[in-house]
Amino acid sequence: MTRSERLEVVQQATAHHEREHAEKVAQAERVVVEMEAKLEALERYRKEYETSFATRAGAGVGVAAGRDFQAFLARLGEALEQQRQVVEQARAAHQAAIVAWREVAKRAHVVDTLAERWQVEESRESNRRDQRDSDELSQQLRINREGKT
Repeated sequence: MTRSERLEVVQQATAHHEREHAEKVAQAERVVVEMEAKLEALERYRKEYETSFATRAGAGVGVAAGRDFQAFLARLGEALEQQRQVVEQARAAHQAAIVAWREVAKRAHVVDTLAERWQVEESRESNRRDQRDSDELSQQLRINREGKT
């Protein structure tokens, strides 16, 4: 078994590892999109709630309704802040996944480059051997012909 053939196992492992990391990047990106969508939905809900309350307040509302509105708005604000933190964490996880994938991709590229180099070297050596064998055979045939004359 040649060096390049032995390296094929390593190439396959690094390629598999790279694909796994690429899948992690894609999954992290899906999480970011999902968390951002939830944040946008919460922000829309808050605006709708504020608009709805403003309309009702124009018609007149009691003190209790005003307090309830403020309390609910405060809880909604906390939920928004928590969701913003979740979005930032998801973005950070996505960036970390990208960094990890790039490192794995670099290693895979190095292994691929090394395998190519070894294949080229082995091909050259094989060609040299073939040429040497051909030259020896030609020389022996010439010696045999000269010896018969």
